[in-house]
Amino acid sequence: MPLNKISQWLREEKAEPREAILTESIHEVERSIEELNQTKNNILSLLNDLETNKPLMPVSTISDCFEEMRKDTWIYSIRKAVPISGIDDLVQTLLERLYALKLEVEDDARLMTIFHDDEIDPACTELEVGLAVQPSFSGLPGTRSMKGGKHVGVEIEGPYSELPFGYAKLIDYILSNGYTIVGRPFEMYITGLLPPLGNSRDFRSIKPNLQLNPLSFVTRLYIPVNSD
Repeated sequence: MPLNKISQWLREEKAEPREAILTESIHEVERSIEELNQTKNNILSLLNDLETNKPLMPVSTISDCFEEMRKDTWIYSIRKAVPISGIDDLVQTLLERLYALKLEVEDDARLMTIFHDDEIDPACTELEVGLAVQPSFSGLPGTRSMKGGKHVGVEIEGPYSELPFGYAKLIDYILSNGYTIVGRPFEMYITGLLPPLGNSRDFRSIKPNLQLNPLSFVTRLYIPVNSD
């Protein structure tokens, strides 16, 4: 909310929840500052690459595809159709709910995004963000069982913009091995903007690490499969 509108609004005699609206305005400003800081850091990183004669568009490191038997896992999640740019807000809501419900996540929990549309539309796509929680919380609304079994995975070190190359590699591997896709693909953020959450107690205090170079992001992509 612009400052002139805030000033005008405060002078009006209306019985509205002003504190809540002003708090949300503060959060919007904080998010804008975080985005600007991230942009600044990316520019500084590019300038440093220029000075050291590094290539401006480094290629991500993509591992070989691997097969993994994953166990059934209880997750607390939020599923919603949102623009891709709205994932950050969805993650923030997830963390606030984890705090409000006093949920305890698994020690090795990593933030996950599960995609429920066959094609990703940047303007609006149905996705689910979640974290693995301890089984003792399985009865709470918002928790569900994430089925285990055979998964084909790949690990990417680099910016999120290059994840499609990892998915393409997974699909080629699945087709060449005669596997059938039996579930929704998902991403697990091993190293990224958010720190490991396993030891967290106050999820509201978690802030993105905007100093981390996107080239250092580590993301695992998984697709559940079975053999024909």
